Amino acid sequence: MDKSQFNLLVKNYSSLEREDATLLVSLLKDYPYSQLIHHLSARVFQDVNLEGKENLLHASAVYATDRGVLKSIMTAPRSAAVLNQENVSLVEEADLPPTSIHGKVEVTSSEESIVQRTEPVVLRTESDSDGDIYEQVVRDIDEMHQAKKRFEEMVLKLENRAFTPPLEAGQEEELIEEIKQHAKKRIKADAKLKEQIEIIDRFIKTQPAMPKAKASVANAVDLTEKSASFGENIVSETLVELLLKQGKKEKAVEMLKKLIWKFPQKKAYFAARIQELKK
Repeated sequence: MDKSQFNLLVKNYSSLEREDATLLVSLLKDYPYSQLIHHLSARVFQDVNLEGKENLLHASAVYATDRGVLKSIMTAPRSAAVLNQENVSLVEEADLPPTSIHGKVEVTSSEESIVQRTEPVVLRTESDSDGDIYEQVVRDIDEMHQAKKRFEEMVLKLENRAFTPPLEAGQEEELIEEIKQHAKKRIKADAKLKEQIEIIDRFIKTQPAMPKAKASVANAVDLTEKSASFGENIVSETLVELLLKQGKKEKAVEMLKKLIWKFPQKKAYFAARIQELKK
């Protein structure tokens, strides 16, 4: 579709037919953000009563920057189609009565003076208006692209921002009461902690130092001294390790010999330990 065809659709927005609806739907696929194309599509779908007219009207309302313009387009009375400039010229020429080349035209002095005072009028051609409409459509498409970009950026910011749902009146009062109760508990806990600190400070002042417990070497009991009197039930590898830590290898060797008799299945292991200790 060229520029002149599109301009003709715009001029005949109140007299479009089913074929025009097909053209506008294809234009919507190429320019989905043009509010003018949305408005024209909604109008033609309404006029010819096509399926999906309500959806197109809703979409047109979304893309409309001025709902008043949309309303005027949708409510304008249906009219006859306006022909293009070429057809209009042909019709005008066909309707004009033939003029005689032999007729004599008389011009009065008053008419001549009116003609002399009349300034030349600059007519606005159809091509000029068509160009303005096309440029307006291009600007609308560019504005819609920018609006879409701003909308996507705003959605991205809202998605990244933590959303806190608003509290209802009852929930807000409950939250305030809960905060008050928490503050009271905090005050009580602080008072109790302060009291405990004061008790500790008083105790430190009255008894600044506590006597340290001294280990009595004289009372220390060497359990290994009684190893000779240990029964067979107390003989174990743990006792051997204890004797080795105290440096009593001979007693450890004797204990390993007893373990050989007690655990013959581990004879090789205990014998190897005895050989290591005797070196």
